[in-house]
Order: sequence, then C-alpha cells, then structure tokens
Amino acid sequence: MMFISSFKIGELPSRILSIIRPHLSTVEAGHVPPVFREPFILTGYRPPDQPWSYYWKTLFHIHNESLNVWSHLLATLLILKHVWSFSQTFDLIEDKYGWSLVGFSLGCFFGTLFSAIAHQFHSKSVWWHNVLFMIDYGGVTLYTFGTGIGCMYICSQRYVYTIMEPVFLPLNVFFSWFTFYVCCIAKLKCASTNNGTRYIFMLAALLVYALVISIPVFARYSECMATPRCSLSSLNHLTMCFLLLAVCAILFSCHTPERLSPGRFDLVGHGHSLFHLLCLVTLSMQMEGVRVDIKSGAAAHTNPSLGNILTAYAVLMSAEILTLVSLKGEIATKAKTETLHWLTIRPKCR
Repeated sequence: MMFISSFKIGELPSRILSIIRPHLSTVEAGHVPPVFREPFILTGYRPPDQPWSYYWKTLFHIHNESLNVWSHLLATLLILKHVWSFSQTFDLIEDKYGWSLVGFSLGCFFGTLFSAIAHQFHSKSVWWHNVLFMIDYGGVTLYTFGTGIGCMYICSQRYVYTIMEPVFLPLNVFFSWFTFYVCCIAKLKCASTNNGTRYIFMLAALLVYALVISIPVFARYSECMATPRCSLSSLNHLTMCFLLLAVCAILFSCHTPERLSPGRFDLVGHGHSLFHLLCLVTLSMQMEGVRVDIKSGAAAHTNPSLGNILTAYAVLMSAEILTLVSLKGEIATKAKTETLHWLTIRPKCR
C-alpha cells in the first residue's frame, strides 16, 4: 500500500515502461522539429535524419508512436482474419454478398495499413513527415470509402437504396477525394501541424462525408420507428458502430488525458493512442455488424457489381495519387521552410 501511494497513478505507465522497454535513445520535444511535436507530449520522440534502418528497428522499441503503429498493424491483421472468416461463408468472387464484403474490407485494410506506415516512418524528415501523413489521409478516405460500400450494399434501407444506388459510387469517389484534398490543403496551409484550424477543416470534411454515406443506414432508423413491429434494439449493432465512431472523433481532436497532465502519458495513454485502440475496436464491431446484416437478410435487396466497386477504387486511388503529385511543389516548399526554421531554433550541441 505504501508503494502504491509513493507515486501518482498517472506515473504508472511510464514507471512500467522504464523497466520493460528495450533500449532506444529518444529525445524530448525541444529536440525535434515543431511539425513532429504533439500537444502535451513532452518526451519519447525519435530524432530525425537517421538511416531508414533506424526507423525499421524502432518498431520493436518503445517510443511515443509505438501504440499508434502496433494498434493499426493489429487492426490490419484483424481485417485479414475477418476476410478469411467471410470466405468460409461467402464466395468472395461469385457471391454478391462476397463482393460487398470485399469492397468494404479493402477500404478498412488500406486505411489501417497506411496509418501504421505513416506513424512508423514520418520522423525520417520534415519532407517525409508531410508526405506520409498525406498518404495517411488517403488511407482515412479509403477506409471511409469502404465504409460507404458497406452502408449502401449491406446495411441500407431498400427505398433509399433504390434512389441512391445509381449515383452512389461516383458520389462516394467524389466525396472521398474531396475530403482527402481538404485534409492535404489543411496540412499545407495551416501555420502549425497542431493548429486548431487544421482539425476543424479535417473533421468538418470527414463529418460531411460520413453523413452522406450514412444516409442509407439512417433511413433504417426512421423506417423502424414508423413500423410498430420493429424495435430499435434490432439496430444495436449499427448504433454501437456510430457511437464508437463519434468517440473516435472526440479522442482524435481533444488531446485528453495528456492535456490534464503533460508528460505523464507520453508513451502510453495519450489521446491519439487511445483513438487508435478504439479504431481497432470499432473495426471489429463494423466487421461483425455487416455479418449480422447479411445473415438477417438486410442486404437481400442490394445488387452490387464487383467490377464497378474495384473500378471505383482504382479511380479514387488514381485521383488521390495525382493530387499528391500536383502538390509536390507546395510540399517541398513547406518542408524547406519548416526545416530552415528548425535549424535556426534547435538546441545547440555543446
């Protein structure tokens, strides 16, 4: 009891990690460029300008990005596990339900994979930081695109499906690309990577996109409320997904609990790592949710085309790659400016 009371609870994660973590020379926030710094995270940063092998090796060490990387690597494996499970029940090549599941799962897979890569390697340099996080934004919009596939072709209300389906894939491609573009411009134009304005633009674009792709699902709630024999509890698997996504958005933007005690949650427990862990839970719930709807017959009225879905993915990814290439001049200019600024303010070696 005396041992427990000898330090504050907030210090526990750091105390544990100081015992179990392998040796890795991390630095404080003041020793990395401002663009790398996260609000209220004071230590655990990896220094820039190291060989690529250094950043590969840090996958097996403890730093302030460790949970961000590993949670999404595990999420990637979880998605593959679910796809394998789907393949035991549905024919992913010939079955229309299999086509919907492929479309949904592809977006989830790319979203988690690109995020893990960005968080693992962005510390290489200011230029790579900007490029990799724009690739991460591409992953986020691909994940949302895949979620849209699930909303329309697995979880939709019949009447809304009939109205929206003919234009849904082009609409989904446009909103996905537009959200990607807004996120990239916000990254480039805001004075600081932690500027609140950047979060406002990103979350606003994502919120509008999420509302558009959720229309086919929201209609099921209104239909259920208008049907005496329908209970809203029958939609609990969808309600839970919406609630988890809302909490994810809050965790992404509020920098809690580190805001309450800067420095105590640098390695474990800061808001972004909790956001990543909750994304893992949300993905699992979404995977189970689409399975529930297919088994219950909620997707019986849909008629997806695997060819059209894959073509839409190809168009979207091509558009995002071309957008990234078109921004390379602005990315280079911003990286140069931020690097020169860092060279003038960084601590001098003694």
